[in-house]
Amino acid sequence: MSSKLRNHPVHGYAPRRYGADPRYLNNRVDEETASFRDVTITLNRPPVTRRIDRHLAARFSNLSRNYFQQVIAEGEVRINGRQVKPNYRLKSGDVITLKVPQLPDRIIVSEAIPLDILYEDDHLIVINKRAGIICHPGRNNFSGTIANGLVYHMLEGKENTDNINPGIVHRLDKNTTGVMVAARNAYAHHHLSRQFAQRRVRKKYLAIVRGEVANDSGLIDLPVGYHPTERELMTCRSDGIEMKPSKTEYEVRERFSGFTLLIVRLLTGRTHQIRVHLQATGYPIVGDCGYGDLPGGGAPRSTAGNPAVTPFPRQALHAWRLTLTHPVTKKKVEFVAPPPGDLARLTDSLRV
Repeated sequence: MSSKLRNHPVHGYAPRRYGADPRYLNNRVDEETASFRDVTITLNRPPVTRRIDRHLAARFSNLSRNYFQQVIAEGEVRINGRQVKPNYRLKSGDVITLKVPQLPDRIIVSEAIPLDILYEDDHLIVINKRAGIICHPGRNNFSGTIANGLVYHMLEGKENTDNINPGIVHRLDKNTTGVMVAARNAYAHHHLSRQFAQRRVRKKYLAIVRGEVANDSGLIDLPVGYHPTERELMTCRSDGIEMKPSKTEYEVRERFSGFTLLIVRLLTGRTHQIRVHLQATGYPIVGDCGYGDLPGGGAPRSTAGNPAVTPFPRQALHAWRLTLTHPVTKKKVEFVAPPPGDLARLTDSLRV
């Protein structure tokens, strides 16, 4: 196995539990899906391996010493609440605190699934996701996902006998297209995950909505939670479950007769956030069967009303630009996915 893959991140689907209501067991997770667990280690006697980077690499066999050297140097591992160097020598009574990636609950099968790769190096893979494919195996989807295709690509077509899993740190809905990033090693996975968790990644989307948005720009500041009756949907309703603060910025890019093309920026990363926020403000995304027809949404599923427009088969939402800090060079990098053909054709038809 190549050195690039030997220390590959182990990250998989980790379903959460939503209170006591069984309808929300194994429900969807937020867009940022990187999952870590807090670990506290108290040393009651001097360890056999005293150097901190070697000690942790021995305890967590799926993560390399090099990985721990990097996260220790960045202050992600603390001894007695203090930052230390990778060569710190442990002693009896020391308390080690850190976060480690959650382990997957299954091996992801290598599958020859075509991927539109926008950028790749030893640390990152950036793809332009097509519509109709999910990102990661879940409850009822064990194959045919982006993750399966990434494993095939990174293993160059070989079987996944070593439990290699792509470090997918955020998701796009099945019928949303555009930029997605995955990590090629444990350190990149950790670094990217922290960027997403700390809201340091800039995400811009293109969305075509029903209605002519009046303001040139604005902020939607509405909590998002689980819909009380529709298991797979989110809501901004006051009776929603586990409501969380959520913010979405928008800017009008172009107005049409009865429709608007928006540039949308996520300030938080809730499940379906853009879709539910736009529906809640009266401008549902064209073709969004989940949110366009909810009570109070006021929008049919098709684009009927403009005779030049044919019904759109999915939500007209595209992850357009993604800006983040490269985990190794520490430089800002931006990745852009051109709008797919169906979205471009819809835009052209609205200009008629």
